[in-house]
Amino acid sequence: MPTGLMRTERLLLQPMGAGDGQRLFPLFNDDSVWWYAPDSRHRDPSSTEAYAARAGRRWKQDALSYWVAVLAESPDVVVGSGGAQRHRSGVWNLNYRIVPDFQRQGFGVELARAGIEAANTADPDLAVVAWIDSINVQSHATARAAGLHFVGEGVDSSDGTTRLAFADRMWSPAPAG
Repeated sequence: MPTGLMRTERLLLQPMGAGDGQRLFPLFNDDSVWWYAPDSRHRDPSSTEAYAARAGRRWKQDALSYWVAVLAESPDVVVGSGGAQRHRSGVWNLNYRIVPDFQRQGFGVELARAGIEAANTADPDLAVVAWIDSINVQSHATARAAGLHFVGEGVDSSDGTTRLAFADRMWSPAPAG
């Protein structure tokens, strides 16, 4: 089972956990990152710290969760966050979020592919699904480039929001409406 640290071509993926809120807050607070869902933007570092701590607990529970992605050659430089967590719908939830200065350079695809690989290693029987807002076409492109396919629109059970689902295999999301 994947546990913790992972390396990709350009990234060092460090298990997210308690204490990571401060270095992730600029990403989670950036208006340009949250343009498609402004109410999801973190307004204070304590929100980001709580998110990071929850992610850390998921590493202990499922042996896989979200990473802090840093440049492999400059590990003090945060590129983004992402990875895969078990979703309450019974699939792996793929997540990737990239700092604006590093967007459109393939880091999102690199991070997404690592999450897919780790999830398929941890439990290959579960689909890997990225729930993406319909207007976030950049994220749709990232999901496709990482190897996911559009499987339909449905309700993301993590928050009840209707989103588009992209998956690594045939899978049917709970219908919207």
